[in-house]
Amino acid sequence: MPDYPTLPAFNFHAGVYAFTAGTTVPLTGIVLNIDNDTIIGTGSISASGAAVHLGDFSTGGISVQTVNITECVFTNNHNRGVDSRGYVTTNIDACTFTNNGDAPWGTGGNDGFTILAQRGANVTATNNFIVHPASSTHNVYALMTGNIPGANTIEAHDNSILMNGNALGFPPTIQVVIQLMLTVTGGVVLLI
Repeated sequence: MPDYPTLPAFNFHAGVYAFTAGTTVPLTGIVLNIDNDTIIGTGSISASGAAVHLGDFSTGGISVQTVNITECVFTNNHNRGVDSRGYVTTNIDACTFTNNGDAPWGTGGNDGFTILAQRGANVTATNNFIVHPASSTHNVYALMTGNIPGANTIEAHDNSILMNGNALGFPPTIQVVIQLMLTVTGGVVLLI
């Protein structure tokens, strides 16, 4: 993929990218279905690099993107697997994530993520299989909520997470673990 350093809004690598602007309302929003796709090797030339980057910049506080990701394979995406940013509702079901987040963008502070909900996003992750990279340049998180403003949520059910021996690999963050304890119905976190 080309690198456009003078155009930072366009300077990212994404297998699938969805964008909604500040004036977007639900009526003019996006409904997107990503089914049975394979995305391999997106780069990390900016924080927005991901296999799937869902970028919402609306200001209404109501979800303007509804995205369903089903039975997909995401492998070797250096920054992030799925990044839901803004007023986005994302449903991720029966996907396989392998070696995502091994070399995230930037120095210090920016970690790698398999599934990230930020700035008001709501994510439901069900029946997914996540394998961390065997090694990484920074911390790697399986499920992470972060970056305010907005309440970010991840509801996860029946997911398997393998640490793959990575000393910098982490299972869901404490915010997600607390939520998992309330909602999980048989999910597995294997710390191996």
